[in-house]
Amino acid sequence: MAKNDSLQDAFLSKTERYCASAERCASQVRVKLQQWNCPEEEHSAIIGALYKNGYLNDRRFACAYAHDKLLYQGWGRKKIEVMLAGLRLPDEDIAAALSEIDESDYRRTLKKVATQKRGASREQQIRFLMQRGFLYGEIKEVLGL
Repeated sequence: MAKNDSLQDAFLSKTERYCASAERCASQVRVKLQQWNCPEEEHSAIIGALYKNGYLNDRRFACAYAHDKLLYQGWGRKKIEVMLAGLRLPDEDIAAALSEIDESDYRRTLKKVATQKRGASREQQIRFLMQRGFLYGEIKEVLGL
């Protein structure tokens, strides 16, 4: 029994350092625990402790993720929403993160990304921007269609 507790404590300490270096979500931590060969039965207890100690917070992660993907990757709301859902975050946290996106930053990013395909046809520009997660109505406004 003591060996299991010390093993769990070692993995907990390691995941705390992992979570302290950047915002993480539970699914990312679960993948990392698997990579570290942590026993499957320990995952829930470790992740629960991380939530309890404030190392994991779904809303905080979702907001940071949305902010960073918009500004640094040039992603639109739809792609951010789909990727957050793929990380199995609660819908209310995803909605909160999307609502916190600054509209002026969003428009500026959309215009900047649109200039990347300036020489392409309108169809190619639209397809490119939609792949980046921008909605057709937003794209029409920026391209002047």
